[in-house]
Amino acid sequence: MVKSIIFLDIDGVLNTIHHLKRQKIKSGKATNKIWDPTACKHISMLCEHYDAGIVITSSWRHEYNIEQLKDFFASNKIPSKFIKDVTSSYAPQQDRNNYCRGHEIQHWLQNNSTDITSYIIIDDEAQFLETQQDHLVRVNKEKGFATKEAVTRASNILER
Repeated sequence: MVKSIIFLDIDGVLNTIHHLKRQKIKSGKATNKIWDPTACKHISMLCEHYDAGIVITSSWRHEYNIEQLKDFFASNKIPSKFIKDVTSSYAPQQDRNNYCRGHEIQHWLQNNSTDITSYIIIDDEAQFLETQQDHLVRVNKEKGFATKEAVTRASNILER
């Protein structure tokens, strides 16, 4: 039973600008389907160590179904067994003017969190609900989740 959840963005977190540049230099072309191997390794390690499951918050969930997303993760060495769900794109909330990904996460937690003991949000954006700020690991889209600082912050949050 998964006890921790990682709400995960893809672009800017796993699919980093730095890695896209490296691909271009190395092969003359770049694809957003091959993600930063260090960031992917870090995510896999977190999932293993904290018995965490991944809930995808990325806009990729609009283009691909969960099976296709699992295939992308697996092809980037993040075992598909870690992928548990995607957030809904249309979470109900009172103020449509201030809608953000945080509402989708809140909606998911309200409907799925019976056994969840901790969660983190890994994203290159900062627009989340105030109550979620202590759970946010905001990364720079250049390096994404490939830095020791990001992994340390994520671990510290999951340890609480």
